[in-house]
This record gives sequence, structure tokens and C-alpha cells, in this order.
Amino acid sequence: MATSSTTLLNLPTEILRQITSYIDYPSHLALSFTCRELHARVEDPNSRPRRTISTGNDRPYTIQDLLAIELWPEFAPSLGGDRVSRQMPSKNDFFACRYCCKILSAINFTNRHLNRAYWKRDRDEEETRRRDRSAWRICIPCGAAGRMHPRDKSYPFGGMSGGYGFTCVGCEGFVLERTGFEGEKVNFTCDTCRESNSEKKEPFST
Repeated sequence: MATSSTTLLNLPTEILRQITSYIDYPSHLALSFTCRELHARVEDPNSRPRRTISTGNDRPYTIQDLLAIELWPEFAPSLGGDRVSRQMPSKNDFFACRYCCKILSAINFTNRHLNRAYWKRDRDEEETRRRDRSAWRICIPCGAAGRMHPRDKSYPFGGMSGGYGFTCVGCEGFVLERTGFEGEKVNFTCDTCRESNSEKKEPFST
């Protein structure tokens, strides 16, 4: 007598939704990405109960959920699946920012926040310790808004795909350095603020 095997696709939708109610957000999201049928039948992960994050917005996930998701192979190609690579990340590597609670390309982080204290490369270390440190990683826009970057010197960003930039002393926005317009040469001021200052210094014509 032939016997039929039971798979997730054979289960009633009600059972699938009951299963997803017991798993965390990263697992729920991964399940919904498995195939088109499961994506259509599994409840949307973003419909889960929402939590208020540091920016005052409410989201269905926490920074700890994002720290688990950032280890997925598609978000960590430089790791090669073994979490032991010491290679500096590139723009194809993605990291979680604890303040805005978004997963962003490495190009959006200073190298300080991609280095030892914040990286996701510790295979032999306890997972809780890695998450505790990584949970303090902050992207450049959030760091600029919170005045967390130095305002009197340039700093590297973006890992292998980045360069050097600085925080404008006027508008406090991030500025990418370019040849002839390094931070020290322009007094750590962006183009817009320099033009605005020049207009204010021009004498009134009569």
C-alpha cells in the first residue's frame, strides 16, 4: 500500500499559521521566502505584534532579530558561510543599525563600526557576546544625527568599497571626500554650507 508523506505544503493554512505563531521573526521571514506557495499561504511576518524601537517607530522585529538576519548568506557574502573570515566587508555585506533598526550596506557604516568590536565574524565566540557588541552598531546617518562622529577629522567608511568622509561642522551631514576637497582643505564644511557662507560674506551692491 502506497503511503503519502506529509510536508509543509500539504498542511492546512490554519496549521501553518499556528506554526508561525511559535517561531521568531527571522524564521518566519525565511519560511515565507521558501517558495511562492508558502509566501502566499503563510501570514505576512510584518503583521506580527509591533514593538516600539529607539526612533519612536513601531516594528514587528527587534535589533536582535536583525542581528540574526544579517548572518544570512545573501547578507554576508564575505564570510563564505563559515563566519571566520577576517576580510574587511564590502558594499555587498549588510549590517544592522541599532538606532533605525534597518539592515544596510556596509557603505553606510564607518570602518570603526565594521571592525573587531562590532563585526559578525566570531564563530568560536558565544553568540550572546557577539550580539551584545553588534547591537551597538550605528549607521552613518544615525551617528551624524546623534553627533556621534568626530567633527574635526576625516574617518574611513564602507570597508573595501568605501573611502574617507567627514561630518560637516555646519549642517552636521556626512560628506564624501574627493580629490582637492579633503576635510582639512575645506575646513570640514560641505559644498552647500561653504556656498551659503560665501554669500553671507559678499558685500551688498549699491
